[in-house]
Amino acid sequence: ASDPAQEYDSQAGMYGCIDIPREHTRNAFDANRTIDALQRMVDEPFTLHCSFGPPHPPMVSTEYYHSQFDGKEMPLPRSFNDPMEDSPYRGKWEGLGHYRNRDTIGYMIANYYAMVKEIDDQVGRVLDKLDELGLTDRTLVVFTSDHGEMLGSHGMNGKFVFYEESVHIPLVMRLPGSIPAGTVVTEPVSQREFFPTFLDYLNVPDP
Repeated sequence: ASDPAQEYDSQAGMYGCIDIPREHTRNAFDANRTIDALQRMVDEPFTLHCSFGPPHPPMVSTEYYHSQFDGKEMPLPRSFNDPMEDSPYRGKWEGLGHYRNRDTIGYMIANYYAMVKEIDDQVGRVLDKLDELGLTDRTLVVFTSDHGEMLGSHGMNGKFVFYEESVHIPLVMRLPGSIPAGTVVTEPVSQREFFPTFLDYLNVPDP
C-alpha cells in the first residue's frame, strides 16, 4: 500500500488556486504557440500537435477557474463507497483512505473540473483560429488524451488501475465533408489505430 504521507508530499496531493493571471498560464502559452503556428502555416499542408498538461496533478488553476466550482457541491461518484472486498486493487485502495473523505474528494473534483474548463476554453481559441483562417473545412482535428482519473470512484484517485474512469479516454475527431457530425463509434478503439486512420481520412499514401 502507498504511504499517504508520501502521497501528500508529491504532486498527486497538490490542489488549490495559483496566483497567475489566466492569460499567462502554461495552457494559455501552449494555445498561443499553436495559434501562432497556424498563422505561419496557413498556406501550406501541415501537421500540428498541441499537448496540454492538465487536467493532471498538481491540480491547481487560476482564481478565474478555481472560483467557478465549489467542492461542497460536487456530486460524488456512485462507486465512492465501494468496499473493494473482491478487487485486485484492494492493497492500493487501503493506502488511499484520505481520498474517501467527502470534503477531500469534493475539493479534488472541483479542482479537476476547473482545469477541464480551462482546457475547454483554450481548445476553443484554437478552433476559433481555424475558423478565422478559413482552415476548418480542410483540417482534420483530433482531441484525445492518454489516461483518465479515478476522482474518487471506488474510493481511489489517480490512474494505474484498469477501471473505466482510469482507462476510458476522450476521442473526438472532426473533418467536415468526411466525418458526418454526430457520428458515434461504439467499438473499442486503440491509439495504435490513429496513424493509419488519419492517413486514410486525409487520402495520404502510407509512407
